[in-house]
Amino acid sequence: MNRRVPPSSPRSESGVIGVLLVRPDLLADVTDTGLSPADFYRPAWGSAFGAVLSLAARGEPIDAVTVDEALAGIEPRPAADELLSAMSDVPSLAHARTYAERIVDTARLRRVIGVCAEIIEAAYGPDARSDVATACDGFAAMLHGAVACEDPMSGPSELAQVLDAAIAELRSRSAGEPVGVPTGFVDLDRLTGGLRPGQLIVLGARPSMGKSALALDIGLHVARMTGPALFVSAEMAALELGTRVLAGGGVASDRLLAGRLDDLDFARLETRRAELSGAPLFIDDAAGSTLLAIRARARRQVVRGGLALLVVDYLQLIGAERRGTRREAEVAEISRGLKALARELHVPVLAVAQLNRAVELRADKRPMLADLRESGQLEQDADLVMLLHRPAVYDREADPGAAELIIAKHRNGPAGVVRLTWLPHRMSFASAAPAGVEL
Repeated sequence: MNRRVPPSSPRSESGVIGVLLVRPDLLADVTDTGLSPADFYRPAWGSAFGAVLSLAARGEPIDAVTVDEALAGIEPRPAADELLSAMSDVPSLAHARTYAERIVDTARLRRVIGVCAEIIEAAYGPDARSDVATACDGFAAMLHGAVACEDPMSGPSELAQVLDAAIAELRSRSAGEPVGVPTGFVDLDRLTGGLRPGQLIVLGARPSMGKSALALDIGLHVARMTGPALFVSAEMAALELGTRVLAGGGVASDRLLAGRLDDLDFARLETRRAELSGAPLFIDDAAGSTLLAIRARARRQVVRGGLALLVVDYLQLIGAERRGTRREAEVAEISRGLKALARELHVPVLAVAQLNRAVELRADKRPMLADLRESGQLEQDADLVMLLHRPAVYDREADPGAAELIIAKHRNGPAGVVRLTWLPHRMSFASAAPAGVEL
């Protein structure tokens, strides 16, 4: 049986070393690709690249002699004449970055092959058979780590890097720029700085307040302006969500729902469809969604085309893996899982949540943080809790378009209230208009 050789690029490996021996000033172009000594298929060239990095860190000159001396006592290592050959045989000094990218890419393929071999071996084991769901989730995480090209050498960040990143974020916020993913609602972005990667954001409300509509508005804006968004709907079918999106095209929602449309209406719908057809918003309405299923779909989306936002609508309808426990424990498990997923994928996760009936028993119907159903762990895990309130739902005399988004918890900033406008004919929200302006 012929043994298949793992993917590699020998010419690129010797080429990148040769370039750096001739032009050490190109090291930044090479390291920008994320190339590390562990990425080299031939360990000797990996040792040589490690020596180059060490010399550069000490501010010492880099050439064939200094690298050969730096490799003294290190095995495996290229011979001195191999270093000289690498210098003379390099095809082009201008292609250092391309060589490095090829090395990184083939190393990535080797990691995938290795992880797949581990998964196959583990799948035959007794642990996998005893708890298939958990085993498959672990396999998916392993494969995602390899396919998503996570740096195996990554580790703690130096304080200087953390401080630089913090100052850059403060500069952006001071300039009024969202440091996270913009939601499309100016006042909300101004208060929160946008939805941050790695955050769990909870959007809570009582029924009929429009929480699904607001989540869909945010998801659609992110898809149009930032990048792919995945909307996991455990409540509404994709067709119903699609109808809501179409309602923003100038055809009143009551006419859409009743099916009383004329040619002009259909022309407007076609225009709306053409306007949004390129937006990478993916709607998943699979019945019986569980935390494991959501993880798998989100990871798959990251690999296929990237992911800027994950929306889960709504949290209490998501199934837990461990059945038979108290519902509060199940919601806690889901909450922790979504927070962990946000950090793993480095994307914001917007989880819609139902509030309990305590709101309706109070004279003041504005929701509070304690109104989150099964709220203990959810309140703790969330980085941002937004509570949606429309006074007209309880008071017929109130402005039917008035809406408040109460920022009840904000781990990285102030709490407050964001004014929105409810547009029933569009089944969506808009930023509150200045006095005298109609939407």
